[in-house]
Amino acid sequence: MEVTIRMLAYFNGIFLRREEIHISPNDRGFLVADGVYEVVRAYGGTPFRMAEHMDRLARSLRETRIDFPCVADLAVAGTRLIALNGLEKSDSILHFQVTRGVAPRKHTLPDPPRTADEDDPRLPGPFVRRDAREGRGGHPRPRVPLVPV
Repeated sequence: MEVTIRMLAYFNGIFLRREEIHISPNDRGFLVADGVYEVVRAYGGTPFRMAEHMDRLARSLRETRIDFPCVADLAVAGTRLIALNGLEKSDSILHFQVTRGVAPRKHTLPDPPRTADEDDPRLPGPFVRRDAREGRGGHPRPRVPLVPV
């Protein structure tokens, strides 16, 4: 018998069930991997070195010229997501993915440069999945994320 676990995710500034998340086929992260990805391990519900990970995420966003000033909000959302999914006493992994957002399919950067949330009033967020050792695998897909695992 297969057990289905309904996990909440944080996508574009909103907490919702993972199966409710829809990524635009025109999202540059989906089309040409135009985004930044960061992973934070949580032990017993506590993210490990969250500040250092968020610093690296912010630096990566600057280096890729993705205008996303809300990195600190992602750290807060990640911690809240752990609690919302009942993982306060579990090990989990937070997957943070921020893309440049929706733009015409080209390999060059949009001109003028676009912010991560243009054409979508919601902001991209992080993703967490249960630790594979707990038998609750599953990999997050593009653009989202923050979903506890």
